[in-house]
Amino acid sequence: MRYQGKITNWKDDKGFGFITPKEGENQVVVHIKAFSNNKRRPVLNDAVTYELVADPKNRVRAEKALFVDSGSPIAFSNIKFPVSLFLSVIFVVFVAALTFAGKLS
Repeated sequence: MRYQGKITNWKDDKGFGFITPKEGENQVVVHIKAFSNNKRRPVLNDAVTYELVADPKNRVRAEKALFVDSGSPIAFSNIKFPVSLFLSVIFVVFVAALTFAGKLS
């Protein structure tokens, strides 16, 4: 089950912090390794979703954490196309349209 909360305490030099759940329950510890998006580091007030796991000493921590603003890993907004690819596709469509219209042989 995924939970939602926000980073309310982050110690970047130590690589961990705490999430306050949206429901206002007890804070949950989160380690930098719990984030699959390693292109950015958490900062205060980042909205995140996460799963809860317990360690052998029955302490609860967050795992599989995702930034809410980053969307899903396969979101189309995250895919970047080079301009040259875009222009190539437009050119091919234009040539195909002219061919079907009988303007090109």
